[in-house]
Amino acid sequence: MREIYSLAQEVLVWLGSGDRNTVAAIAAYPWSGFQARPLTDTELNGLIDIMQRPWWDRVWVVQEVCLAREAKVIVGRSIMEWFQFTLVMFFLRLQNTNTNGLDSQGHKVVGKMKEEQMQGLLHLGPLLSEFRWHRATNPLEKVYALLGLSSNPELLMPNYEVTLERCYTQTAYSIIKDTQTLDILENCTAPSFVRRRELPPWVPDWSYDARSLPKRYLITETLLYLHGCHYRDSKARNLKTSFKASGSSPCSPLLTDGTTLVLSGLLVDTIKHLNAPVLLGHIGMNLCSGRGVKLVDPSAPLQVQVAAKINAIWLNFTHPILLLLAISNMYRIGKLLVILLSTWDMVHPLRDGEEAASLEDVLSIFSNNLMKPETISTAVEYLAEYRAKVEGGNTILRISRKLGVEILFPPLYTLLLGFVGSAMMDISTVFVLMICEVLMFGVDSRIGITTAGRIARVPWDTTTGDQIVLLRGGKTPFVVRKALKGEGWRLVGAANVKGMMGGELWSEEKCCEIRLR
Repeated sequence: MREIYSLAQEVLVWLGSGDRNTVAAIAAYPWSGFQARPLTDTELNGLIDIMQRPWWDRVWVVQEVCLAREAKVIVGRSIMEWFQFTLVMFFLRLQNTNTNGLDSQGHKVVGKMKEEQMQGLLHLGPLLSEFRWHRATNPLEKVYALLGLSSNPELLMPNYEVTLERCYTQTAYSIIKDTQTLDILENCTAPSFVRRRELPPWVPDWSYDARSLPKRYLITETLLYLHGCHYRDSKARNLKTSFKASGSSPCSPLLTDGTTLVLSGLLVDTIKHLNAPVLLGHIGMNLCSGRGVKLVDPSAPLQVQVAAKINAIWLNFTHPILLLLAISNMYRIGKLLVILLSTWDMVHPLRDGEEAASLEDVLSIFSNNLMKPETISTAVEYLAEYRAKVEGGNTILRISRKLGVEILFPPLYTLLLGFVGSAMMDISTVFVLMICEVLMFGVDSRIGITTAGRIARVPWDTTTGDQIVLLRGGKTPFVVRKALKGEGWRLVGAANVKGMMGGELWSEEKCCEIRLR
């Protein structure tokens, strides 16, 4: 397929039939001299319709566009050059309300991949991570469909006769051996709402996709989750190069009995205390309109975010359904606030004779060091004010505690906590936006304390007693658990541990064999 698309003079991308909206959207461009203008509602609806079509979710479409010399997008009888289409999306994000329906889809990523593929910069590992939410009829194709794009397509030979376990295991091992790093292991932890296939725990499960998102959640919530994945992962890729938990040591992996990965490293700490994890169910559901338009964009300037949030609050109180969603979101915000404040209590003080961790430390580690310093400062300021209200400065909470609501009806008390947070009218816009950004980075993780008193951000399924290990070739520490049968360890996932990320505890002399089963 690589040769077919790369040698083709032109590739036509058929996105299905058109209607009045899509015709208007495509007809609005190109502009004379790139004089962009805001889109009308008809044009915006048309573009959203185009970008939410199933074609963008398929993993095979990536190489169709990236390898093509020239590509055209066709909707009904309307045709647009691919380059022109990418300009449309650029100006849409620049001059119109951002949409989860667009940001979470493949068009933006495909455009970026096309640029990097032309420069020969793509490796199979990052490709698998980038397109992990795309769909494939055969789960083997989640790997094979991206081989043609990678800078080393000879790494694997497509074989549809092998089992899924063998394919994914060989893929992970080949990537580790070729890159001499353990970056691919950061994908081994599945989201809390996904049931992993029967694979070795150190092998990433690529089989799940956007269809695996829980159907009980509203589409606005799942779109925000996918948007958060892209937003978080793109920042993480830029930051990951600064992590050197294992120094600059390359790994020399060995695969035994077809499933056991033999590495070199050292056990450095143990998880002693854990707080509750942040899960998908804590994400607010009224941050998007019914068509997927985001009312709040965490990457926008603060004044734009505030205006958008005020508009969202107005919509909540003028539409009965959105009012119900607002109540649900108060409960969700309350759950997150409980987690944040209890985490603060858990690490302050860490232990006798040791310097207590600040809330800045907690939020920084909670966001995997990806939140901006100014955002963390704002969060600390308003969480401290909120904490004061919780501890006695708020009449509603004070009366509810006297009545025993906190003990007798915990969900009701959580709702009241969220209501107090949302009702801080003087600062509610900034406060709630800060909570949203924390969520963007914290889903499917939890905060723990090690026996040495270090703060750690660990996968959601970590348990007390799990070990922290440093492995050769790993930029971050990893959480491991004693294997149920035989010797060795089960990999739980990557971690961020304060005081380890720069190689402070790494020692080549103390390394021993670590077997991941």
